[in-house]
Amino acid sequence: MKVKLSGSPAYTLAYVTLEAGEILVAEPESMAMMSAGIYANPTIEGNLGKAIARKVAMEEDFFFVHYQAQVSGAWVALAPRMPGDVMVYSVNEGDELIASSGSVLAISQGIELSLKITGLKTVFLKEGLTAIGIKGQGEILLCSYGALEVINLNIGEELVVDAGHLVAWSPQLNFDFGLLGGIIGQALTKEGVVGRFTATKSPGRVIIQTRAELELKNWILPERDQLNPKGR
Repeated sequence: MKVKLSGSPAYTLAYVTLEAGEILVAEPESMAMMSAGIYANPTIEGNLGKAIARKVAMEEDFFFVHYQAQVSGAWVALAPRMPGDVMVYSVNEGDELIASSGSVLAISQGIELSLKITGLKTVFLKEGLTAIGIKGQGEILLCSYGALEVINLNIGEELVVDAGHLVAWSPQLNFDFGLLGGIIGQALTKEGVVGRFTATKSPGRVIIQTRAELELKNWILPERDQLNPKGR
């Protein structure tokens, strides 16, 4: 699988070229165009139980689309739902990544997605959504609203990230959540839930997006009190 990115970072389109017989698994409605020689087939990724868990707990799509190349050199162009960037992230055997729900655009063969149970911490991330566990061997396409930034943490370093900007992180990082500055600080700064990542025993990385969907939604659809201060 070879990936070429076009229009980055604002309106990225990912051109994925496949070898004969190779399969790309992508979110439904993400295909912008494709060449001849591609067979598209909607399917359940993983078993039925895992698919239901993703749908109910993570609000992820029940079905994915398998794009299989009938000839070498056939390609698929994928577009994220939000205006923003796409990153190709390689996963090696034994490695793992945790991603916020909605951040995975596509995966190659050999990658397994699962509902990641890490306690109540992930419930408060990415505006209330849970997390996806990613493991196996292959490539994943991460997507974002805005551009993508990778922050590498060495042992002893710490990073605080607003939940709406969080895309993915290494599971070996020590992770906690809370309100920035406590309840009073949140009221004054209007900052919400933040994740605090610390490289206690081993280095790791955090991937963020430079914009947050909730801020866009609040700008397009302001709260009722803002639209009508008198409550009419």
